[in-house]
Amino acid sequence: MYWLALEGQLGIPLANAEEIGGRGARYLESIAALNPLFSRWRPNAGRRHRSVVPSTLTWPPDQTEISNLVNEGTVFESRKGRKQHVGYFISAVTRETDPYRVDFWLQVDFTEGAWWFSNRVGATFYTRSGDIWMALRRGGHDPVAFARRALLDLGTIWDCDWAGAQGGDYSAKGSRPPNAPRLLRYKSGWMVYLDRAHACCIGEANDVKVERLANGGVLFTTVADTMIDGGNADHMAAARRLQTALYPLNESDAGGDR
Repeated sequence: MYWLALEGQLGIPLANAEEIGGRGARYLESIAALNPLFSRWRPNAGRRHRSVVPSTLTWPPDQTEISNLVNEGTVFESRKGRKQHVGYFISAVTRETDPYRVDFWLQVDFTEGAWWFSNRVGATFYTRSGDIWMALRRGGHDPVAFARRALLDLGTIWDCDWAGAQGGDYSAKGSRPPNAPRLLRYKSGWMVYLDRAHACCIGEANDVKVERLANGGVLFTTVADTMIDGGNADHMAAARRLQTALYPLNESDAGGDR
């Protein structure tokens, strides 16, 4: 596997650039706590031509600087015949010379009735050649523990209602309930985090590791000792079992499909 992809859905859209800057600073620090290599970041998108944000972000992270990056990533759309500020998009990436890198991104739409898909956050750990699992091992990491910590940081710092590592729709063909949305909001994956409000509303996930967290949330792990492999029948069966357990959440979200 060339990458480790983490994605989270914001439980509540964030409208305040200063609050986003504070969370962003905390999250970048949490990534650097995994490996000190991840302490040199450059903005990757959304910068103005005359940016007040330096080409390499200050370290330790400066909340005001990241808030400025958020403001420079302001998204406007034409709605009801008027140009309106509807949200933000930011992205930052670690330096190219590192043996493996991180790409962080955040998109927000804080308008009333905004689609959940427009309120997400993520981080992708990757290597340009070879396997991210092996790259992490060479760096002295236990990849399972690394992924768990990175996912929980993402889910809790950004107040996600769902967050996943290698997340996706793992539904078996023909197994979806008839009223499930076309694009599932609550997906299965290698590891899946649910906040307190949603963890109590799912079905039984047989033969899936369940870890109950101090904040009331739950972490589900479909494959406990290695990274999930799409070519492994046992791995896919476990991911499908978790996907089935998540169907009650997706049925209640059916009205939010686009």
